Amino acid sequence: MAKVDSRNDDTRLTRFLEFVRKILVCGLSPANCRTEASSDSAALLRDGRNFCAWYWHLRLERPDRVSEFASALREVVDDFRGVRLEKAGRDTRAPMVAFEGDAGCYELGFDEISDG
Repeated sequence: MAKVDSRNDDTRLTRFLEFVRKILVCGLSPANCRTEASSDSAALLRDGRNFCAWYWHLRLERPDRVSEFASALREVVDDFRGVRLEKAGRDTRAPMVAFEGDAGCYELGFDEISDG
């Protein structure tokens, strides 16, 4: 893969590169995601298996992006409300996904969410 560095003499290319670097492409499958994390991770793997670690990083380093992330998910996942990280051990967190349906609000762990 070719690497192109930002340059001062081509502002359109630099803006395009900055835009492309912000694009996140992944295929999140809850069944393949790790259900816990012991540390955060700045990068979400393409298959999303480190979602918990990435979300932990997002909450720590970019809390402004958490609400944007939740809003985007609300548009495509019925009854979705949000994700919180539950303490699952001394240095371990587990994502709990909140939904609000006809029966009220409830949470599911990643291992309880279906792919459909």
